[in-house]
Amino acid sequence: MNKEIAKQWCDALRSGKYKQCQWCLCRQRFFQKQYCCLGVLCELHSKATGQAKMESHKGKIVYDWHEHNLPKSVVDWAGMKSSLGDIPKTEGQYCPFSLADANDRHGYSFEKIAEIIEKNVDQL
Repeated sequence: MNKEIAKQWCDALRSGKYKQCQWCLCRQRFFQKQYCCLGVLCELHSKATGQAKMESHKGKIVYDWHEHNLPKSVVDWAGMKSSLGDIPKTEGQYCPFSLADANDRHGYSFEKIAEIIEKNVDQL
């Protein structure tokens, strides 16, 4: 993964600007958006390039018609290897299968996910 984009992503996750949600990239709740960790990366991509199409669909915000995983445009921009942030398991170290799993299935905080990104930036 591009290390500068990874740093921006970790900074954004830690910024407190983004409320966390699960099971979709972004959702609109009343007057506030909520994001999964991948949705935060989509927002960074959109702000940096102005290219991603963001559309509201049944209370969820989809990016280039993707609701749960990163669109190819974001994967390519960030230099990632997968659309879910797959992380290879290393011996003696447990980590979830992907950043999406960390966010959705395991309920890790954005702070914890930022730590995982920093430790695995070369594998992402």
